[in-house]
Amino acid sequence: MYIDLSPGEKRGGALPSFGYDLFKATAGPINEGPIDEDYVVSPGDKIVIRAWGQLNPNYALTISEEGFIELPDDGGRIYANGVTLKRLKTEVTRALSLIHASYINAEDPAKSSAFIEVKLGKIHKLLL
Repeated sequence: MYIDLSPGEKRGGALPSFGYDLFKATAGPINEGPIDEDYVVSPGDKIVIRAWGQLNPNYALTISEEGFIELPDDGGRIYANGVTLKRLKTEVTRALSLIHASYINAEDPAKSSAFIEVKLGKIHKLLL
């Protein structure tokens, strides 16, 4: 019996090799699905910052090519490249607590009257 090992062609009546079509597919972006707090952010990721309680600002920020996000209202610049989403939330909460000290207690969030949520709005393109 003759077995053809060339990708996808029939020669001499042999069946095409199984699975080659899978590797011919062009890699595409992965940009959907749940993201856990251990996700490492990088340039191009869009970060959504939402506060609720006594404060209600919402910010949609993109991590710059240099790896920073710029918080409005003199919140400063936070280096975010290579940081986990969990760590970024801590840094954003700390920065916002400097501006809104009477509402946000970064050291003991249970004593705050405003709470901060940091999520991904859109992730940068990940190639398979």
